[in-house]
Amino acid sequence: MILLVRYFCLLQAFVFACAVHAAVSKEINPDRQALEAIYIASGGEQWNGAAGWMTDRPLHEWHGIMVRQGRVVGIDLADNGLVGGIPEAISLLTALESLDLRWNALVGSIPSALSSLGNLESVLLSGNRLSGEIPWQLGTLSNLQGWIFRTTI
Repeated sequence: MILLVRYFCLLQAFVFACAVHAAVSKEINPDRQALEAIYIASGGEQWNGAAGWMTDRPLHEWHGIMVRQGRVVGIDLADNGLVGGIPEAISLLTALESLDLRWNALVGSIPSALSSLGNLESVLLSGNRLSGEIPWQLGTLSNLQGWIFRTTI
């Protein structure tokens, strides 16, 4: 009987340890969070191409996403049917170098959160219905080489 109780206690401890390990090993990926926010904010269910999005597939398998060393470095969703705004959560993509959201139906302002993306080299937003001023903070991005913000109304 004592042996059975010890076995049961060891089994419970093992199950608990496995559950804790699974919870800890499934860390929240900020790149995935940012991409999911973009999907939700811009009507992802209606996009022309959304293969892989909102799945557990690796991010490099998501339509329009470029990944290097496990981090999102490029987003190319040009002419893809995006409707809505660009969420502030885009600032979580700290390794982002290239953002191409041209020729969609994005509205609202260009988020000043883009200015926190120090690796950003290229921002292409023309052909949308964005409004307001271009955030002055974008001028502080030393790696920014190309940017097109023309809008159509």
